[in-house]
Amino acid sequence: ADALLRRHGHACWAYLTACNPGSVILSSEENLARSAQLRERLAGWPFLEGEGSAPDGSWPGEKSFLVLGIDEAEAHALARGFHQAAFLAGRLGQPARLLWTA
Repeated sequence: ADALLRRHGHACWAYLTACNPGSVILSSEENLARSAQLRERLAGWPFLEGEGSAPDGSWPGEKSFLVLGIDEAEAHALARGFHQAAFLAGRLGQPARLLWTA
């Protein structure tokens, strides 16, 4: 993550999803629509698209966004606005942290 941040001139990042709000599994169509809404809200920040999934398959994969340059307060507001329980965030030279929205 540090190399990516340096390459793009940023000091912080967050990994966000809009899928399965409140830990309630939605249909693929609903999750795709929510992901499109989050993508629109990310206008202005550079991001990479990915998918978060449980290694043991106990939870479906969720379309996610690694957002560069977004601070924790902005990421928190987005995650909370999409009814997510938590999100990942990090800063240059520091380990990733799981941050709860409640």
